[in-house]
Amino acid sequence: LKDKVILVTGGTRGIGRAIALHAADLGANLVVTYRDPAKKARAEELHKETSARGVELLVQRADIVETTDNQQLFERIKSEFGRLDGLILNAAGGLEADKGEDYALKINRDAQLELVQQGRALMPAGGWIIYMTSLWAHRFGQLEPLPGYGPVAATKFRAEQDLRGLIPDLEKDNLKLGIVVGHLIEGTGAFTIFKRKSRAMVEQMAQEVVGGKLPGTRDVATATLDYFLHPEWPSGHTVFVGEPG
Repeated sequence: LKDKVILVTGGTRGIGRAIALHAADLGANLVVTYRDPAKKARAEELHKETSARGVELLVQRADIVETTDNQQLFERIKSEFGRLDGLILNAAGGLEADKGEDYALKINRDAQLELVQQGRALMPAGGWIIYMTSLWAHRFGQLEPLPGYGPVAATKFRAEQDLRGLIPDLEKDNLKLGIVVGHLIEGTGAFTIFKRKSRAMVEQMAQEVVGGKLPGTRDVATATLDYFLHPEWPSGHTVFVGEPG
């Protein structure tokens, strides 16, 4: 991925951070976003780690539900790099206790569609847009959602359907959409939340996964960046990380 420019939303912790670091290992220049100003220290630490790998990192505080923030993000990317080879839609939400009832839809679907429409203008032919989702969202209506996860699963399912609906239009610009479907992933905030609610439930899920162990953030990072190493994969290609056996 040497000299590629990849944007990872929500890239300073959990899965996003793992993707950013793995992409840096592969030589990509990076743009990562984070929402909470109080978490700036995480962004600074990531900057140190990627700099040690000899790549460029642009860190931008942005709330992806805010159109102005997104506009400023892509304006800065255009100014710093001039293009964007990959857009990884990792940032999501809906489990927060202090947000309104419509927040899950705003961040999990509306914001993702806006990021695609704004970001694609900077993407040359051959670029990948990767949507990160969960097993329960991808199979919404087929699997019982985890406790309290229903609104997130529903809105991420809608987002995936709407993004897939963009494939014909994206293909006009030779851009592709990839979908990464993850099980419950160790090392994430969601994993911590659900393990706190029910350790027994999490342990049971681990036993049902091929290999008997839930995947980690590095597993997701590897699966995500594989898209950029496989230009022959078609738009709409779906990769599962930790699919039940």
